[in-house]
Amino acid sequence: MTDQEGTSVEIVEIYVPRRLDYLSRLYGWLKEEIDKPPFGALLRGFSLYEVSGAYAGGSLYTEQTIVVRLIFDVEKHIDRERVSHEQRVNEIADSVVDITQNQEEEVWLIRIPAIKTKRQRRA
Repeated sequence: MTDQEGTSVEIVEIYVPRRLDYLSRLYGWLKEEIDKPPFGALLRGFSLYEVSGAYAGGSLYTEQTIVVRLIFDVEKHIDRERVSHEQRVNEIADSVVDITQNQEEEVWLIRIPAIKTKRQRRA
């Protein structure tokens, strides 16, 4: 979705099992990502939350999951920005697999278009 300035907003959510081994690497990675100088799609921020769930796979898994929500602004009309953003999302997926040291059967990354609105001031 786009706002009035022609910026597309995308939410990328990453679902990772909540394991002590992953937490410090995950926080370190988030700090690096937020500290990077802006290029391409701009990472505006992130949030973390935990969910409990059950998942069917080879067997039934019940676990705590950490959801990492990344918020990006992507310039709508600039193709190289879109390509850069696609590359960055792929790098994020690779980084998360590295954080888990490839020990998980599945790690999910979900992309969600979003709308950014601003409150209108009343006169």
